Amino acid sequence: MFKEIFELEKFPYDVQTLLVRIRLNSHRDNKVLKRFFAVGDANDEECGPTMKPTVFVPEWRLYKPFHKCSYDEKGKPVYDMYMVISRRHGYFTNNVLVMMGSMCTLCLGAFAIDRKDFSSRCSVVLTLLLTAIAFKFVVSDSLPKIPYLTVLDIYMNTAVGFLLVVFLQQTVTGLIDGDAGRTADTVCVIVSAVGWLVVNLIFIISIAKYLWTVNSLLGKEINVGNAEKTAFVVAAQGVSLAPILMHRKSD
Repeated sequence: MFKEIFELEKFPYDVQTLLVRIRLNSHRDNKVLKRFFAVGDANDEECGPTMKPTVFVPEWRLYKPFHKCSYDEKGKPVYDMYMVISRRHGYFTNNVLVMMGSMCTLCLGAFAIDRKDFSSRCSVVLTLLLTAIAFKFVVSDSLPKIPYLTVLDIYMNTAVGFLLVVFLQQTVTGLIDGDAGRTADTVCVIVSAVGWLVVNLIFIISIAKYLWTVNSLLGKEINVGNAEKTAFVVAAQGVSLAPILMHRKSD
């Protein structure tokens, strides 16, 4: 059984490196030693690790594995095989981040209500705040339980904080009378809208830059476009594979 401790600071845009290590207890230059450990070049394709083209993981992107031949502290030959994978973030981006961002953007509509009608304004913002908090707890059931914040946690906490700031702004402007109150209300809605837009732009640009860097470093994904990919995806969705298999046999 193999296991790897994932580093999830970038979740759901994380990249993981899986390591398989093989060590020989013998120092003799036998066939196994010549085949795997006497190469001396980690880029040697002849004895490098390969992956079957039928392997496909719906949640992860797979990249070409590589190896390294070395010796441990006792001088015994060690063969390390590295497999780099990156998470397919579409589910969390579309169903969590976009939904949370859209939900928090709606609170700006509360500024259209007269600032003296504090109860109506309060009900709109507090309803969205409670909805966002409930949404965060529901989503947390499908997220890893770790003691540090991930990218997803930071964005969701920022969104909740934005709702709190909007609520405080509307509370303060409701206490100011006359033209000063209307001016303060106008300033608050502009600052809130621009601030929330800037936060989202910074988040989108930083994530896009990070993903571009990852793609440029890791290269092309492997095992994409093979015939088995469709079968795996359909099976994951709970659809019977019998029609597909029968069609293949008839061809």
